[in-house]
Amino acid sequence: MTDLLVIGIGSEIRGDDIAGRLLAEAVQALGLPGVDVLACHQLTPELAERAAAARCVVFADACPDVDSARLVPVESARSPARIGHAGSPAETLELARALWGRAPEAWLLALPADSFGLGDPPTRRCLAGVEAGVRQILSLAEACPCTR
Repeated sequence: MTDLLVIGIGSEIRGDDIAGRLLAEAVQALGLPGVDVLACHQLTPELAERAAAARCVVFADACPDVDSARLVPVESARSPARIGHAGSPAETLELARALWGRAPEAWLLALPADSFGLGDPPTRRCLAGVEAGVRQILSLAEACPCTR
């Protein structure tokens, strides 16, 4: 079982939407013990199995409604998970519970984002948010009971 699974979500070609993927790459480069990292374009049903096999999960994604990187607890959807091409963190957790019998403790790491234009580079605010998000993952990995 993985202690902490970090899933970075986002598009590589839509400006700040790359924030989750950049965070995943930065965390992966740190080589933290007990921390598994994935980068994906969107949440798909297949990720529920990986989530069920982790003690804790962080879903990192670009969020235009935040001023700085912020960890927000995520609860399972507590209703039948829909099977589709893309889902939410709550639906991924509920699918993990429905198919594998457990939904781990989870957070959304909301990363600041301004620009989502096709071909736009990430903004400075986005990159600063990714750096702050990496620091939050480090703190979580050190302090979270799921990683001990």
